[in-house]
Amino acid sequence: MVKLTAPLHSQRASGVLGNAIQFGSWKGRSIVGKKRHPKQPMTRSQRSARIFMGGIAKLWKGLSQVQKDSWIAHPSAASTSPYHAYLKENSIRYQKLPNTRYNIAPAHAAPTAVWPATEDTLSAYFVNWTQTGLSKSARLTFDVNSIKDNWLATFHYADNVADYMRYDNLSAIMLVETIGSYEIVIEDLPPGAHWLRILPVSHTGLVSYDGYPKGVTILP
Repeated sequence: MVKLTAPLHSQRASGVLGNAIQFGSWKGRSIVGKKRHPKQPMTRSQRSARIFMGGIAKLWKGLSQVQKDSWIAHPSAASTSPYHAYLKENSIRYQKLPNTRYNIAPAHAAPTAVWPATEDTLSAYFVNWTQTGLSKSARLTFDVNSIKDNWLATFHYADNVADYMRYDNLSAIMLVETIGSYEIVIEDLPPGAHWLRILPVSHTGLVSYDGYPKGVTILP
């Protein structure tokens, strides 16, 4: 949509016309040109970082008021806001994800919905997990049949069975707070034989077990 501040071609316009022509200004001068398309991250680690931070930001809206209010006590909240403290803390935790085989012992790596992240509650296990290789993607289904402190499922792509939970192999995040059957299609996977792993994360930032890897053949 183009926003006019005067008749078109008279003074200034901003926005996109016909999803093809982009109007704007630069150093006080009106400019017009082909619509720009933002560059997408090309490396696996860049894609994973975008998936993580984009997913965490969206999850804020679903937190309870008590969970949101817990971030008031975070050290950075006083100079920013509880929301920004939540984003900052989870960004730090994301960067602590190991880049080798994941061991449940290292703390402070999984996402957390509350502050402080006590890491002392368990999520339910995921059962009846199936996966199907599609064209450059995979469809996963699984069930949650019990309620504990369920919050998230994080999905990790790996080149081999020993490749666990790493900062640069995150492929998706899904909210799994209720009992039910879940399905997700993970896209932008390279063709070939690979492994996928689902990890359960509780609201307090604990990964209660390291998931079960399953092989999948991604089609061209």
